[in-house]
Order: sequence, then structure tokens, then C-alpha cells
Amino acid sequence: EVANVIKNEVDMADSALNGYKKQFWIPDYINGENYTANLIDNSELEINYNDKTYIAFLPQNVSGSISQKKGYHIIQKENGNITVGVGKLY
Repeated sequence: EVANVIKNEVDMADSALNGYKKQFWIPDYINGENYTANLIDNSELEINYNDKTYIAFLPQNVSGSISQKKGYHIIQKENGNITVGVGKLY
């Protein structure tokens, strides 16, 4: 589910015009368990949960990072480049 949230945000940013910016939430836990989420080579999302690794391929190259604190993140598109980073819009 977490991979789908992030992948869907990338899909929306990819289809948006330059200047797109949106805040989204990444849950702190999956079923009460801690996990990690990482961008790999700007094209894959790696989720490590319960000693298993899940990979989701992203439709577009994405720079930036997923904070290990999870929570609020901002995705934006400028000059055709999609960036993800920790933060709040307001």
C-alpha cells in the first residue's frame, strides 16, 4: 500500500504541468510495524518490511529521498524533473 501511495503521487506529477507541487503523507508504520522506503537509482522504490524487500518500478525518474521519519513529503515537477522530499507546504 505504501508503495502504491508513492507510485500514484509520481504518476500524478508525471502527468502534470511544470510547476506542479503537492504535499502527501507517508504512514509511520505498516500494520504497526516499522519499515523503510528508499528511492533506488531514481527509478525504483524499495520497501523493506518484516525482513522482506518489495520493489516498485516508477514510471518516471524521480530524484530526492524518502525520509526515514516518514510523515509529510512534497512532490514537485519543474522542467520535466520530478523531485520528492520531506516537508510541508504550510
